[in-house]
Order: sequence, then C-alpha cells, then structure tokens
Amino acid sequence: MKSRVTTAFVLLTFFGLGGTITHAQSEKIKSAREAVIETLSQIQSLKDDILLPTPEKIFKEQTLKRTAFGNILILSLIETEEMHDKLQGIVLEDSNAPLEPLREDLIERLERHIKYLNALQDLLETTETYDAVQNLIDQFEAKRKEAHNPDVKRAAELLLTLQVDSAIDRGYERLDKLTTLVKKAKATKTELAARLSLISLASAHLAEAKHSALLAHEELAKYLAPKTPAIEQAITEVLPPKSIVFSIQDFNEQAITSTKDAYKNFLELSDGLAKKK
Repeated sequence: MKSRVTTAFVLLTFFGLGGTITHAQSEKIKSAREAVIETLSQIQSLKDDILLPTPEKIFKEQTLKRTAFGNILILSLIETEEMHDKLQGIVLEDSNAPLEPLREDLIERLERHIKYLNALQDLLETTETYDAVQNLIDQFEAKRKEAHNPDVKRAAELLLTLQVDSAIDRGYERLDKLTTLVKKAKATKTELAARLSLISLASAHLAEAKHSALLAHEELAKYLAPKTPAIEQAITEVLPPKSIVFSIQDFNEQAITSTKDAYKNFLELSDGLAKKK
C-alpha cells in the first residue's frame, strides 16, 4: 500500500472548502470545517512524531487520511445543500427575471453534485484498502476542480448579485423618503442648498451602484450563453492587449462601496434634519 497525501489534497481542504465568495457560513458548516481542520492537524502531528515506528505510523496516517476525507465530504455536502436551498428559496423580482434560467440551471447542477457526494460517501464506507480510498480522493479532487467549484462559485455570485440589487433598491427607497423630508422641512437657503447637495451626492452614488450591478448582471448572463470559437475570436479582437478584465465579484464590490457611500450621505442628512427639530 502506498502512503501519500498530496499537496493538492491539503490545499483543497484548507482553501477549496467553505471559502466561496461572501457565502455566509452556518453553524453546521463551521462545525464540519472544524472537524476537517482537527483531523488534518492530527495527521500533521503524526507526521512530526519521529519516535513512532514506521509501520505503525503508516497505518495510523492512512486511517486518519480516510477519516479526513470523510469529513471533507461531509463539509462539501453541507455547503452544497445549503447553497442549493438558498437558490431554491429565491423568488426573483420582475426586474431580475432574465436571471431565472441561470437560477434553475444552477439548482439542477447542485442537485447532481449532491447526488455525487452522497454516492461517494457510500463508496467510502465500503472501500477497504487505502489505495482504493486514495483513488476516491483523486476522483473527488478532479470532479471538484472541473465542475463542482465553478458551479458553487456561480451560485454564490448569483446570490451576492441579488443581495446587492436588494440593497440598492432599499437605498433608492431611503433616498425618496429623505427627499420628501427635505422638501417639507423648514430651512434657510444655505441649509437647503447643503441638504440638496447631499441628496444629489447620494443619488449619484446609487446611480454608480446601479451601473456596477448591471455590469454584474451582464456577466452572469454570459454563463447561459456559451462562447463559440467565432465569438471568442471577436472578443479577442475587440479587447485591447493587457486589458483589465473585471469579475462579477469586482462589479458587486464596486456596487456595495457606492451604496455605502450613499448611506453615509443619508446619515449626514438625517443628522442635520434631526438637529433642526
């Protein structure tokens, strides 16, 4: 029997699980992640034990690797199920209707990943030799890199984009309310000018946020429009050399920053109105 834990396996454990962009971690995920880290810590401690006879060390290490892989499957399954449930529980607004095909596609993809992970757990329980366990680990790494991680990333991007949309909508509602209050409140010409300036700034920040959010939507839509070689060539010809390509994450972060700036204007405006009461 061979004794091997690849660097890729360790990196997968620490960086490939539970780190999806802004995906909030539930207590179940935190608990499962702690179990993974604890088992890997035990493996490292065992490898550092120079007094333990080699045959015994190999046997214990292989046993711990099997346990670690089982814990990784549990964590990956919990993450995937929770992401799936979030997508399934979303009811899109009319303005986001174009994203519905993507939501449905991702739900189907995550359901397939859940079935695969369940099947892998069953196989692990009945697998006897360490070489066979290692083969399952290799299959899992390849599958996760090729399909699982990209699908989970897209699902997280969709969820974040929808959350950003909601925050921007609430910002516009707040802007309307404060604009009404400013028009009704008594104020000197100087005070009114200052308040209207803050309203204008907040409106501009929200417009910037909306623009960034729309760019995120455009990028999401590309997931449902596979590029043909002709389209790929056209894109290459249009883009200048060494151009900066922004991701969905980048656009959403820009939108979040602009929305926060608008809320800073709202806070300053509200404080000013409160002091005059």
